Amino acid sequence: MALGLGREASGQEDDSHNDPPKRHPARRGFTTETIEIVSPFPPHPPRIEPYNPLWPIHYAQFAKATKRALGARGVAIHSLDHVGSTSVPGLHAKPIIDMDETVRCCEDGGGEGVCH
Repeated sequence: MALGLGREASGQEDDSHNDPPKRHPARRGFTTETIEIVSPFPPHPPRIEPYNPLWPIHYAQFAKATKRALGARGVAIHSLDHVGSTSVPGLHAKPIIDMDETVRCCEDGGGEGVCH
């Protein structure tokens, strides 16, 4: 995951992750520590596996849980899709299920928009 996190993203030494988040608006308040809690960097190189026919089933389970969690918070889902290499039948892939969520939201002007 490369979210502008200094050396993790660029391979270069960079201590800017210690700067206040307001100085890095693209981070929207995330720090290296909070992002690692949400999505920790693996302790080993990623592994590629043969296609697993359970991946679509796992996606369906994750999608159901995501819809339930967002719905409980009043978030209307516009679309929820299985994306990435695990979504392609027969393709070898890292065993990580990727999802793309698009939700309905209100823009500043009060009109309804779609947020990604």
